[in-house]
Amino acid sequence: MGVLRTVAAVLGIMVLGGGSGYAAGHIAGQERDDSRAQPEQTPSVTPSHTPSSPRTRYPVVGGKMPALDLDDIVFVERNLELTGEVESDVKLEVPRGWRDTLQPGGDEVRFTKQGPDPRFIRVVAGFSMVETPLSRAARERKNVADTLTYENDPKVDPVVAGAIIGTDGEKRLFQSFRYTFISQSQGLKLVIYRYVAFEGNPNVAVMMAVSGMPKDEKALTGVLDRATKTVVRSN
Repeated sequence: MGVLRTVAAVLGIMVLGGGSGYAAGHIAGQERDDSRAQPEQTPSVTPSHTPSSPRTRYPVVGGKMPALDLDDIVFVERNLELTGEVESDVKLEVPRGWRDTLQPGGDEVRFTKQGPDPRFIRVVAGFSMVETPLSRAARERKNVADTLTYENDPKVDPVVAGAIIGTDGEKRLFQSFRYTFISQSQGLKLVIYRYVAFEGNPNVAVMMAVSGMPKDEKALTGVLDRATKTVVRSN
């Protein structure tokens, strides 16, 4: 499956020295609801890994692009056929003009706003719905904390729970966490993961993640909310 049809360090996790590259599957706008997010019992982590030999943080480069403005973003519907453990048909709204790239394995697509400081949203499905959002989020958070290095100066926030009403009137429940780190080539980066479950099924149906600069947080959260409110997975 690798045909475009028109309608998320990362992110396994974003390649620590720069962006990440992705490739195959099949790809065929906004107000935010209060999520009333509550912190889970996962304390904030700032892995320091004090080195035995002298090391320094990566310098903060880039970041010269203006912050994203949510009011400037127009959303369009995309239909995805993602294949991993299972085949999943996913529909959701993403920013118009953000270039889609299907990833190896076929279970993920990344939509990227290209430029010197790229921003993107990842959408992952194609997996069996057998794990709760909290379990998936906690596991990925640990992976992030364990993988980023002293040079990346990572700051990983706690997992929080939230809920949002979809455009179809159905509630989506999710667990989310955010972190910042210094990319060797792109400077200070912000990543927000979100694991979404649909009402009536307590397990994760779709994983999403957005990435950009910390000053993009308001707009990136809006992009993530719009995707969450409109996402549907039919199998």
